[in-house]
Amino acid sequence: MKETGKIFSDIPLPDKSSGKSNIRSRWAHLIDIEVGECVFVETRNDANGLKMFLERRGMKITTRIVDGQVGLWRLPDE
Repeated sequence: MKETGKIFSDIPLPDKSSGKSNIRSRWAHLIDIEVGECVFVETRNDANGLKMFLERRGMKITTRIVDGQVGLWRLPDE
């Protein structure tokens, strides 16, 4: 871990693929979710991220907690 508040000149700039784009690829396999289907994720933060990812692609999503797990269902796009 680098010391905060100190200027460094020997650290190369990482390419863009090492940033938040990894989140997109994390959920990319779920883009084919059909109306009425459900997927469970580990945490509420994961659910919020996946919900935002799918809603930005025009899908209507709802979440519910079932047996202590967070599930996301795709609703009809009305």
